[in-house]
Amino acid sequence: MDTVVVGKSDKHGFLIMRVVSLLVCFTLISLKAVAATVINPFPDAELVESTIDDQAGSHEVMLGPLKKIANVLSAEAQQHVRGTREIEIYLIRGEDRTNVVAEYYQQQLDSAGINRFRCVGRECGASNHWANAVFDERILYGSSEEQRYFVSEIGSQFVVIYVTRRATGKIYVYKEILTPNNSKTVRAERILASLRDRGRYVLPERFDAALLSEIATLLEANASLDLVVVGHIEKTRKRGLVASVEVSQGQADKLIAQLRALGVSEQRLTSMGVGYLAPDDRYPATRLELIAN
Repeated sequence: MDTVVVGKSDKHGFLIMRVVSLLVCFTLISLKAVAATVINPFPDAELVESTIDDQAGSHEVMLGPLKKIANVLSAEAQQHVRGTREIEIYLIRGEDRTNVVAEYYQQQLDSAGINRFRCVGRECGASNHWANAVFDERILYGSSEEQRYFVSEIGSQFVVIYVTRRATGKIYVYKEILTPNNSKTVRAERILASLRDRGRYVLPERFDAALLSEIATLLEANASLDLVVVGHIEKTRKRGLVASVEVSQGQADKLIAQLRALGVSEQRLTSMGVGYLAPDDRYPATRLELIAN
């Protein structure tokens, strides 16, 4: 029998492909697992903006139409929420009726959660107030008659959907998910839940030492949990696959070093750079993510 000798580069390439395969599987699994609690985008919608604010902040959920009294803009009712926030804005393709788009989202909200407030057209208030004062997104400024606004509670989360049609005829959908988060422990639990339910946790584009400390604390509290830190990077013309893998590997190694500095055992952590081989439209092309090993 001939002996096959596998070189280091072959082993590295094999590991990369294995991780990429796992990421593809995790993406499919997460889409199924999240379907019950996360609202799916309208078919063929184009994601034009995505923001993940993983630091607990103070937010107001509007639970009534907007009105301006004594030059002060406010909603008839609103709820203060301190927590993390995920925002996505979509451009709708292939559909020019706001009521059809709105019904698509309304059906999902009704089947998944509890309605807290909804309004249609001018009963919501002026569209420019929603776009500029509430969402701070000028791209959402459209016809007041065409707008739709929904708020639902799904589990412990608040889901906000705003559908608008601009003067150009383009329809945009704003989706916001607020997760109450009144302590760092809740954030650690959120990371663990993401690892358990989705198979991975994607770090926000900007994260601080507090988040790294939470990851270290999470590992300390879960002795059987080991992590693979996977680095991804945007594909460019100037950077080929080999350079792409090297740069993303360096990013993953840097995070590993930061966690080790916090006392995490070297045996609990593995780094892997996959370059641009595992894109995911829901997240930035350049990112770091954790996979339960």
